[in-house]
Amino acid sequence: MMKNLVSNLLCQKQVTSFATKQVTKHAKLKYKIFPIVYQKKKKIKVMSTDKSEIAKWAPIMMEGRDPSEKVAMTKVAEGSDMNFGILTKKLADCLEKGGAKIRYNTEVANMVRDGNEWIVSVQPRGSSVPAAIGIPGLNLAAIGLPDPLGILDQMEEIRAKFVFVGAGGFSLNLMQLAQIPEIEGYGGFPISGKFLSCDKPDIVNRHVAKVYGKAAIGAPPMSVPHLDIRYLDGRKYLLFGPYAGFAPNFTKESGSPLDLLTSINPWNSVPMAAAGAQNLDLSIYLAKELAATHADHMRDLRQFFPNAKDDEWSMRTAGQRVQIMKKDNEKLGKIQFGTEIIKSKGLAGLMGASPGASVSVSIANEVLEKCFGDKYQGEWKEQLVEMMPGHGQKLNDNPELCAKIKKETAKVLGIDKDM
Repeated sequence: MMKNLVSNLLCQKQVTSFATKQVTKHAKLKYKIFPIVYQKKKKIKVMSTDKSEIAKWAPIMMEGRDPSEKVAMTKVAEGSDMNFGILTKKLADCLEKGGAKIRYNTEVANMVRDGNEWIVSVQPRGSSVPAAIGIPGLNLAAIGLPDPLGILDQMEEIRAKFVFVGAGGFSLNLMQLAQIPEIEGYGGFPISGKFLSCDKPDIVNRHVAKVYGKAAIGAPPMSVPHLDIRYLDGRKYLLFGPYAGFAPNFTKESGSPLDLLTSINPWNSVPMAAAGAQNLDLSIYLAKELAATHADHMRDLRQFFPNAKDDEWSMRTAGQRVQIMKKDNEKLGKIQFGTEIIKSKGLAGLMGASPGASVSVSIANEVLEKCFGDKYQGEWKEQLVEMMPGHGQKLNDNPELCAKIKKETAKVLGIDKDM
C-alpha cells in the first residue's frame, strides 16, 4: 500500500547541477554551482557546456544572460520531487483508519508529569484561554483551585506514557512548560522565511525546475537561494528565495508577539546573549536582509533569471524558523544549525530549523533509537530493516547494497525505465 501511495505522489524529475563563471563581491573568479531538478530524460547523467542545449533544460535561466559567460550543467535522471503536504494527509488518513484520533485546530495549554505518565491539557484553538497558559507544572483540577473563568470546561486532559513534541518553533515553549530539566539552557531566535513569487503563466509554465545557488558569505546554511515551482492553494507559482525577515512569534499562524520574550528565562538568557555576541556576522546578515528593498531582491533574482521584471514579482512570507541557541561549556553559548532531538522521561521534542520534510524519516528513526533503544535493537529491528533496507549500514562502504537499494527505490518512484 505504501509503495503505491508514494508512487502516486511523485512527479518524476531530474537532479541537475548548473555552473556559471563569474566575479564575486571579493573580485575572485570562481564557479557558482546550482543543483537543478528537471523533468526526466533518457540518460541518467548528462553534462553539457552547450548553451543551446542548456537552454532546452532551463530556458528562462539562459535568456538574457551575457553571451560571454561560461556555463555548465549536469543532469541526473534519478531525481524525484515529493508533495509532502499530500503525503502527510494520506498518512493521517491511514492513522485514523487504524483507530488513531487526530484533533485539528487544537492547542496544548499545559503539560504535567504524573508518575509514569504525562497529562497533556488541550483546548480548541482560538478559545478564551491562551495556549500554554504559562503556569508550568500546575494542574488546576488536581489541586482543587477555584476556576471562575471556566478554564477547565474548555480543556480536555489526555494521558500518555510517551509524548513527542513536534510543534515547530513552539516546541521550545512546550518543553519549557513541561519543565523537563534537559531543556534548561536552550533558547531560540525566530527568523521569517520570505520568497519572491510570480504567477504569470507565460513565465511559470516555462520553468519546470528547482535551481539551487550558494548562500551569501556570513549567511546561515538554510539561506541557500533557490528558484522553483510550487503549488499554493491549487495555483502554480514560481518562487525565489529565501530572504530573511523578523517577527517575535515562534509560529506563523498561531504564534504570539510575546513568544520570544516569554521563552527567555534565567537558565537560557546568558547562553543566548553569548551566542549572539559570537555570531555578529549573522546579526549583520539579518540587518541587511531587513533593510533590503524590492530592487535589491530583484537584483538577486536576476542572477538566476536575467529577464525578471520588477512588477511581475511580489514578496510573501512562507513561515517561521526558530534557530537553536544553547549553552556551551567553553563558549557559554552557541548557535546550532539544523535540528536536535531533546530526550526526557517519556518525552522527546524536536527543536531547530529543519532543512525540510525530507529529513522526517531520519528524525523519526533517531527518536526511536534514543527513546526505545531496547526495542529498536531487538523486536523492532527486523521490521525496521524491512522498511529501510539500508538500516544500520553505511552505504558508502557497501556499493553493492547501495546500487540494489537505488534500483528498488527507482522502481517504486517509477523512474526505473531509464536506469
